[in-house]
Amino acid sequence: MVQQLNGQRPAPGIQLLTNRELDILQRIVSGQRPVDIADALHLSIKTVSTHKKRIQEKLRIESTAGLVRFGLEHQLGKDVLGPPLSDN
Repeated sequence: MVQQLNGQRPAPGIQLLTNRELDILQRIVSGQRPVDIADALHLSIKTVSTHKKRIQEKLRIESTAGLVRFGLEHQLGKDVLGPPLSDN
């Protein structure tokens, strides 16, 4: 438990996620909309929605807000989107 709090071990449940599910969760936590995630990953919106539903089932989280809270608590939303675009 102490290792988990110090960030040395992944939180329970994260190990259950596939790489694709983890990527989609990180993008949700970073504020991307499902349609934007689908475009970025060259997937259909239905596929993204299915992944999101499976993530929620595996983590036993009922809402998108709960997913975002979980992701922020476990620092999953950082640096997924890359550096900000310049307006030049």
